Amino acid sequence: MRRILLITPLAVTVTASPAFAEKLPQLDPGWFASQLFWLAITFTALIFIVRFKVAPGVGSVLEERRKTLERELHEAESFKASAEATKGNFEEAMLEAREKSSAMLAEAKREVAAEISAGEAKHAAEIAARITATEQQAAKAVRQAIAGSDGSVAGLVEAMAEKLLGQAVGQSEAQGAVKKVA
Repeated sequence: MRRILLITPLAVTVTASPAFAEKLPQLDPGWFASQLFWLAITFTALIFIVRFKVAPGVGSVLEERRKTLERELHEAESFKASAEATKGNFEEAMLEAREKSSAMLAEAKREVAAEISAGEAKHAAEIAARITATEQQAAKAVRQAIAGSDGSVAGLVEAMAEKLLGQAVGQSEAQGAVKKVA
């Protein structure tokens, strides 16, 4: 600030001197009227050029930019609404698919359980039939064994009775005793 205060009086002194005015005619007060006239004409011409050439071009660019921004914002909003609708549809489809898969899984479990149950019942029936058949075969074999051994058992009973009792027992009596026991 101090420098400006020192330089300002120096600049006024130098520019007011006639020698300086000869070197710089624009600072000569005799030329001021002409300079002001051309300044007014140039300034007015620049104002008209800016007002009627540059400003409308800039204004049209700004208006086009505003319209483009509005259009793009509108498109973005419609895309957003479409995306949200698609997301909702996707979520509904996913929920429906989950429900269907759960139902299918439950149905498959029921079918497997029914097949297992039917298989178990079938096998239980087969096992019971085999057991019954085996018991019948064993009973038949026992009867045959007993029937085939009646003679030998009767002979054994005769021999034992003779040794134990000390008297002979008849074959018919021994067979009668074996049949009573069997």
